[in-house]
Formats: sequence, C-alpha cells, structure tokens
Amino acid sequence: MSEIVLNNTVRQNITAIQRAEAKANEISERLATGKRVNSIIDDPRNFTAASFLLARTDGMNKLLDGIGQNIRVIDTALGGVAAIKDLLEQAEAVVQDSRQYLLLGETDPRVEERIVTIGGTSLQQIIQDDNPEGYWRLDGNANNAGSLAGAVNGIPVNGPSFGGAPLYANGAGASAEFNGVNQGIRIPDNNAINLQPHNQRTVELMFNADTTAGRQVVYEEGAGVNSFTMYIDNGRFYAVGRDSGAWGPPNISIPINAGETYHVAFTFDFTGTDEFNVYVNGASIGSVPVNATFPSHSGDIGIGYAPEGAWYHDGTDGNPYYFDGRISDVALYNQTLTAADMAERYNSLTTSSSVSYIHLDYENIIQQIDDIAQDANYRGINLLKNDDMTTYFNENYSSFLVTEAEDFTIEGLGLPDRNFNNIDDVDLILERIREALNRVREYGDSIIYDLGIIKTRNINLESAIVTHKAGAADLTLADMNEEAANMLASGTRLELSQEALALAADFNDTILDVVDAQRRADDLA
Repeated sequence: MSEIVLNNTVRQNITAIQRAEAKANEISERLATGKRVNSIIDDPRNFTAASFLLARTDGMNKLLDGIGQNIRVIDTALGGVAAIKDLLEQAEAVVQDSRQYLLLGETDPRVEERIVTIGGTSLQQIIQDDNPEGYWRLDGNANNAGSLAGAVNGIPVNGPSFGGAPLYANGAGASAEFNGVNQGIRIPDNNAINLQPHNQRTVELMFNADTTAGRQVVYEEGAGVNSFTMYIDNGRFYAVGRDSGAWGPPNISIPINAGETYHVAFTFDFTGTDEFNVYVNGASIGSVPVNATFPSHSGDIGIGYAPEGAWYHDGTDGNPYYFDGRISDVALYNQTLTAADMAERYNSLTTSSSVSYIHLDYENIIQQIDDIAQDANYRGINLLKNDDMTTYFNENYSSFLVTEAEDFTIEGLGLPDRNFNNIDDVDLILERIREALNRVREYGDSIIYDLGIIKTRNINLESAIVTHKAGAADLTLADMNEEAANMLASGTRLELSQEALALAADFNDTILDVVDAQRRADDLA
C-alpha cells in the first residue's frame, strides 16, 4: 500500500484555497442579505443588540395601530360635536322665534298640544319575565303565552267575547267578556299544572265585574276534593284553597265594587313559608298555614266558571257559577311569588298623563341631536355617550392619556322638558340650550387638545421606530461596496492559491521523478 505524502508547500496552498473559498461564501451571503451579521455566530453582541431593537419596534408598531384608531375615535366625536353645535344653534333660533309670538300674545303656528303618558314596565312584560307555565292574556284569544305555550291553550265555552275594553292603561291589550250565564274558558289537563303534585303555586289575574251580586267564579282548579278557587260572593272577593281535608278552606275575603278593576292573586308555599296567601291590588289580605303538598287532581281549570264544581269558604258546591264581567292576564306559576312581586304588578298598572305644548321644528332638531349622539361611535367607542377612551404611548402601558367622554343625548344635555305654552317655560328652554351649547363647545376644545397630544406622541413614536430600526441596521448591515471589493479580492486570492497549488504539484512530481531515476540507477549498479 503506497502512501500519499504532501510536502509543506502543497499543504499550505490547499489550506489557503479552503480559507479563500470560505471567505468567498461569507461575502456572498452578505451580498445576498445586505447584512454583515446574519446570525449570532457572526457577531453575538451586535446580533443580540439588533434583535432587541427590532423587538421594540414591533411593540411600538402595535402602539401606533392603537393610537391611529383612537385618533379616528376623536375625529368621529369631533364631527358629532360640530353637528350638535350647529343643531343647538338652530334650536336656539327656533325657540327665540317662538318666544316672539308669546311676547306678542299670539300662538306660534308650529306649536301643537300633546298628551304625554308616562308609565313603567307593563304588567304583561313583568309576567313574561317571571316565566309562568301558563299565561292566558285573553286579549284576542285563549291561547297560552307561557312556557307551556300551545300545550295548554284555553278552550272557550259558549263563546266569551274577546276584544273587550282593556282593564288597565299601561301596556294593556283587550280583555275577554263573560256574560254571567253560560260562558267560560276551560284549560285542559297537563302534567306541569294539575296532573302532578306541587309544593308551590301562584295564580294571578285581572278582573272587572259588571255586578258583584250572587256567587261568580273567576278562577278554579281541582273541583270538589283538592281545590284552588277565586270568586265573588255578594259584594266580596274570596280566594280559597283546600287539600282533601289536610288544610283549608280558609275564609279570606275583602269587599269589592262593580265596575272597578282588581288585580288578584293567591300563593301556595309548602317549601318555605308554609302558607296560603291572598293578595288584592298588590297587598296581602290574609293567609293561613298549610301542612301538605298540593296533590294532583284531574279536574280541569276553569276561567270565568267552575267546570266541575269547587270548594268555597262555606263548603263544596257543583254549580258552575258563571262570571259576569271582564277578565285578562291570567297567569299560573309553579313557584311562589313574593309580596314585592305583587306590589310591582299593581304599581305597573298606573299611568300618569300631562299636556305638553311642543314645537314641531324644535322636536325635529333635538331628535336629530339625539340620533347624532347615538351614532357618533367608532368601533364601539362613543365619546358622546360616556365611553371614556385611554390611549397608551409605551409598551408597558405606564404612559397614557385618558380622553374623558360626555353624554350629549337629549337627556344628557338636559333638554327633555320642552313646553312652549308660556314665556317662562320658553325662557327655561333657551337657558338650557345655551348651557348645552357651552358644554358642547368646551368639550370640542378639550378633545382637540387631546387630539393634538395624541398626534404629537404618534409622531414621536414613529421617529423612535425609525431610530431603533436605524440602530439595528448600524449593527448588522454590510457596506455593499466594501463587500464587493472583498469578493473581488477573495476571488483573486483563490485563483492565486490554485495556481500556486498547481506549481507546487508540478514541482513535487519533478522531484519524485528524479528520486525514482536515482533509485533505478542504484539498483543497476
């Protein structure tokens, strides 16, 4: 086995070629990327410092996005402020013009009389919110609007008349009229109502009797064994409960008048208070203790009559006792409503009315003000409806500016009262318009100052981003002219090394030939 032996000159030339090739590759990468530091191996200190600077610019760019969006919020608010200010100035002119009519003792042709009715949440809404099993409104039919819906729709008997006059003003629909002779509404059996035992029960309804003479059943379930009954008996209203002799019937009643509307209810609770309680017009009129769960019963519920008889304060009776008058809003719950719930229901029935003299042009203007305030939002932030806005200026959120919001709706500006009937009321409207104008102008100035601060910080942040990127470039970018010259020099060195290697190899071959010739001569001798 022959050995390949390189002399020192050849080895040096090979090493030079390898170094020249490595240098050429390094310069090629710099020329391709434009950087002299492409990895942490190239220069650990500069690479780390540049990476930190670029990471900061990423955070700053996110801040710039947030700042830009907040600038849009203020721009939107300023547009709303300008529009509201113009409308308030128009409203001021309208009111001043109307004031002149009053000073001259004349009637402004643009002023109209309006009756304003004020009321809270309607009884119908309150009932629905408490999720009854059965809710028979009786304002157009006997359908159930409760959670059981059509499963327990009422079945009219001999045609009660739907569409009777409403029994209360606030949100009331119509009522069902019963003739007191043979009309009623039957509610069919249902597991959730009467075919299973229940520990709690509440039933409420509205009624207005044409007469209070005799006995008239308003609501009944359970018939002659287990029973809940609400009825009129010779000028008194009764609510009775009985459980097969375990408890009841109580004798709880109150005098009532024909032609008056009443909200009546009873509650049964065998899980807490252990009471049967009766309410009329939101107040309890009496209660008795109970000592058993109300059992299941097969007798259908009757509205306006007792389909299969009932228990009364003086015993059981199979007569249907038809009701003469109007009924609405019959609701049944498998829960016990509270005294506060009953008071809320009665209070919801009342309304108040007042006469107001409104100016048609003024109404149109302030409605537009309200609409502009409602619409002046950008991406869910509305500075004209009490949505404060925070703008952050650094990555750890320690530098920020809070732009405080205002309420420029009709209510927020203090413009809800608008009676043009007399000079004092008109002067009050003028005063409030001028106060609103001052508020709007001052607020517009304040958010313009905030906008100036935010834009200045935005420019400063953009400058900081440029500076950080330039700093990172200083640490990593290559001088392209210098690298091109280095590439040329590296190529020249590589060529020279390759030539030197070739010469060294030729010289080495010549030496070997001489040595070989000498060896052969020695062998011949």
